Amino acid sequence: MKEVIGEDSNDQRIDNFLIKRLKGIPRGHIYRSLRSGQVRINGKRVKASYRLREGDTVRIPPTKRAKNKSPNKIKLAESR
Repeated sequence: MKEVIGEDSNDQRIDNFLIKRLKGIPRGHIYRSLRSGQVRINGKRVKASYRLREGDTVRIPPTKRAKNKSPNKIKLAESR
């Protein structure tokens, strides 16, 4: 997925931008993607502290969002 940064995201850190944009993706996965170079700005690797500028192109790798799972029902043994 590619996204061009607008005025509303100007001067925002890339890690905070991704956390807001990718709801349902664990923060650890976002930081791992940044460290490994999967997230690129204008075709280059950047650190999590990089500040976005209007007109930057952000390439975000495809990710699977966590599903909202309901907890499994556990039957408890009856007390005697």
